[in-house]
Amino acid sequence: MIIFTAREFMNRLCELECHKTLYVLGGFGLPANIKNKTRVKNAQVYNRSNGREKMIDGASSDTFFFDCIGMVKAVLWGWNGNTQANYGGATYGANGVPDTNCEGMIKLCKDVSSEFHDIQEGEFLYMKGHCGIYMGDGIAIECTPKWDNKVKYSYVENLGCKYGKSRSWEKHGKLPWIEYATVETTKPLKYIAQSGDSISKLIKKGIITDKAKFIEINKLKYPYWLIKGKEYTLC
Repeated sequence: MIIFTAREFMNRLCELECHKTLYVLGGFGLPANIKNKTRVKNAQVYNRSNGREKMIDGASSDTFFFDCIGMVKAVLWGWNGNTQANYGGATYGANGVPDTNCEGMIKLCKDVSSEFHDIQEGEFLYMKGHCGIYMGDGIAIECTPKWDNKVKYSYVENLGCKYGKSRSWEKHGKLPWIEYATVETTKPLKYIAQSGDSISKLIKKGIITDKAKFIEINKLKYPYWLIKGKEYTLC
């Protein structure tokens, strides 16, 4: 069952970043009312450790609780930022989307790969115990306690983006409820050259698939050296 196009899905995720959010293990868009604060603290020991209980108790009523996989499931379940609804407007288990963890979700994805040169917008990003969604232009959205304890944008190191808040993911795949653009209509990806990069090395890694086209698109001149820190367009 298709729920969103990739663009619609990403727009919904962007809306999350505009709300007050707090990383809470087991959260999938729950409003920070007294009932839900008690619920999440009782449900997970993690939520009562290392000062997290204080953060949960201090959250304002217009804050929503998410964890990484809860962010993904909440949007697929119809979350809409309603502070008066028990799950923020989401319907638990809606649209045929199961209540699963990161490992379970990557197993449901199609075209799973550990190569990132062909990743498309809206794809599921996976690493052991954590997940996010690829938003294009080397950027992901995730909910993590690593930075600021909320829904955040970060850079995808697999695509050469290592500025500020960034991480390297293990795999990516297409969620079965999202309609993805065909390869022909997906805009070109960007790659930022790292120290020691060369066209031949990037071809071996699968980042460059067509040497001649790469040279033509980026208007490179012989001997086709890549400049560290410069952004190149991938075909």
